[in-house]
Formats: sequence, structure tokens, C-alpha cells
Amino acid sequence: DDLIGSIAEKTKKHKDIQTIIATGDLDTLQLVEDDKVVVLTLKKGVTDTILYTQKEVEKRYGLKPEQVVDFKGLKGDPSDNIPGVPGIGEKTASALIQAFGSIEDLYKEIGKAKIKPPLSEKLVQKLLENKDMALFSKKLATIIRDVPLEFDIQNADWRANMKKEELGKMLQDLGIYSLLKRIGDLDGDPAMKQPSLMGGADESIKVVSAGSLKQVREVTEAVKKQKHFAF
Repeated sequence: DDLIGSIAEKTKKHKDIQTIIATGDLDTLQLVEDDKVVVLTLKKGVTDTILYTQKEVEKRYGLKPEQVVDFKGLKGDPSDNIPGVPGIGEKTASALIQAFGSIEDLYKEIGKAKIKPPLSEKLVQKLLENKDMALFSKKLATIIRDVPLEFDIQNADWRANMKKEELGKMLQDLGIYSLLKRIGDLDGDPAMKQPSLMGGADESIKVVSAGSLKQVREVTEAVKKQKHFAF
């Protein structure tokens, strides 16, 4: 998360680039910034996703992205071993941060303000007993954005820098034939070879993607000369 946060901090400075963080970890919602930095995550499964812009974060939690760490500090997150404050759930945590802005401001007000909703005497006692844990949990949830790393947006263009021949051979060795065509499709290369399922490695199948009537005619003529073909 710290590496993702640090890279996002660099990429968001590029005027014409939108940073999309693809992850199943909602801790990264704290990195969302308007539509400039967004989080693409799973909703119910790999085919049902949601793109969290700042508007979507506020719609779900009633909080700004930067307040997600305060929310996690109170609620905790068992999946990340963040304890939070025992007995405080999502609704209470959200209501408290909406009312006070941050964990630090919440504790400032507890000492001097008259107890009123969303606070109660029981809740105040719980918060005071677990103050150190709440602040520690917020620290655990906070993504570091200044990790010293070398990152260049041009060098990060994996399509331009992909060693297709080496990757293709590795996929053949591993028997992952279905990805060969997809690699070719990335930059418009219509053909990638894979070992024949009927023969040895010397016999190969040429995978061709026909995207126009002209290509369909060319493939049709080529197919007439083949002993076997798959459609």
C-alpha cells in the first residue's frame, strides 16, 4: 500500500494522467483525489466492480477520502490486524468522524464539550479507555506516500517495454497458451504462436484475429491451404 501511495503521489502530478488503483483493499480509498486518483475495486465478484471517485467515497461512507484513516482508527479492520476501538462499528465510526472531523479533534472535544449525540456517556468512556489504541490504529491505517523509490512514468509503460518473445516462450513452457493471443492483441500484433495440441513444439498454430472484411477474406484463403484449422 505504501508503494502504491507513493507512486500515486508522483503520477497525480502529471497533468494529463488519471491514476486508477486496481485493488481489493479499501484502505487505498484514502488516496482518492477528485477524479484524478481513483480506486477500481471488486463489488461482488470479478465481473462486478466499482470505481471509487471522491464522490463515490463520500456517498458510501459520508466521509472525505482523507477521513478514511480516522474511520478505520475507530472501527478497526480485522483483515489488516487494525484493532480500532472495541465495540465501535461502521455506523458509529462514520457518525463520529462526520461530527468531529478527525480522531484528534474528537478527543479534543470530549474533554470540554457537553455530551450530546452522537456521543453518549458509555461511548465517551469507551473512547477514553481506548484512546491510545484509536490513535495507533489510525497510524496503522495511514498509507505512507513518500517512500524513497525510483519511478518514471515512461519506463513504467509495460506494453512498450514488454519483451514479448521471452514472455511468449515462458508462457509456452508453462503451458499457458490462452494468454499468447492476448499478448499479441495488446499492440495489434495479430499472430502469436503456440505449440500444437496434436503435435510437438515444432508444429505450431498461428492465431489470427480478423477485424475487417479484407482480413476475413485473407484468412479464408489461407485456411483453404491448411490441413487443420480452428474457428
